[in-house]
Amino acid sequence: MKNELNSLRQNRGGSTAAKLPSSPSTAKIASITPKLVRLAGSIEVQLLGLVDRVQISPGSMKVCLSGAELASQLNIEATEIDPEALSFSRPFQLRKRGVETKLTLEEATNAIDQTLIQNIAKAQNWYAQLKDGTALAEIARAEKTSPSRIATLLPLAFLAPDLLRTVIEGAGPIAFTSEWLKTHSLPTDWTDQRELVAAL
Repeated sequence: MKNELNSLRQNRGGSTAAKLPSSPSTAKIASITPKLVRLAGSIEVQLLGLVDRVQISPGSMKVCLSGAELASQLNIEATEIDPEALSFSRPFQLRKRGVETKLTLEEATNAIDQTLIQNIAKAQNWYAQLKDGTALAEIARAEKTSPSRIATLLPLAFLAPDLLRTVIEGAGPIAFTSEWLKTHSLPTDWTDQRELVAAL
């Protein structure tokens, strides 16, 4: 709903006012536009009063607004509102952060951690160089980083394939980042990795 309100604020209510009435007219649009703008500027706690119900299905959330309440706020008849304008759906994901589970709208998240992906690629490259006999200190000099930094990220070279896929798709736990690796050890055993990441 926040995205709809932000859009409403940015376009000053005009396009929303054109879509809302079941039989839009220039006069009607002009009448309800300033009311929509004022409504969009209300605090979100008050805006919750417009919500009639929320329907949750696997991977999707549908928000249905109260036509009567919205009509009251706009000082129009409920029958003047297009029913299709009273609901919207958004995809979402359940993301784990420690013991908490967070519902995240797909538009706002599903963010792919490019830094983590780059560090995984670096770790794989460093491991290949180490296998070929290149000294850790030599790799650090070439990469203009410290041996400890390489040692911290090197376990990413052994990331389980399924965990690697979730990172690439942006579907992994929000807390699993390169910053997290600075203070936590990633086990090399894939089963242990899965258990650790699942608990984040």
